[in-house]
Amino acid sequence: MKINTTEAETVRRLFALYLAAGSLGATRIAAAEQGFSPRKSDHVIGAAFRATIAPFSNSQLHYLLTNPVYRGLIRHNSLVHPGQHDPIIDEALWSAVQTKLQKTAARKRQRTGAFATEADSASITSQNSVEPSALLMAKLFDETGDRLTPSHTNRHNRRFRYYISRRLITKGPARAL
Repeated sequence: MKINTTEAETVRRLFALYLAAGSLGATRIAAAEQGFSPRKSDHVIGAAFRATIAPFSNSQLHYLLTNPVYRGLIRHNSLVHPGQHDPIIDEALWSAVQTKLQKTAARKRQRTGAFATEADSASITSQNSVEPSALLMAKLFDETGDRLTPSHTNRHNRRFRYYISRRLITKGPARAL
């Protein structure tokens, strides 16, 4: 696989720009000021082609900065395998950018497929869960046979989970025992 040196240099500069800027929004603005934009896309309008150039969006930058292909890896589902191509980004720059992306994230992500390998795929799912799901959903019933539904309340920056009868939520008629 042959690497396009011009685009590879753009990717390297965007990684460095993110480290210097500190956020996706600041990187997007700095990239636009320096003339960086996503690859041109050709749209057919009648018989004529028109190339459109727009600045990067935050989601495009995030995808670019977390794409393991630039490290010489290939992603398949939630696993990352060694690729047959040379890396564009070295390990130190990649690690610094990934660490900064995780620290500055507005919300913690549940899946980190860009970092998973076959060996640690089982531990990744248990370690990176943002919050446990309702494990007993559709398995608990009250004394009248109605299903219990998971619910929660937030108090003092903590989430308290509990199960409540579906009838109490929907204000249905009370059943006799």
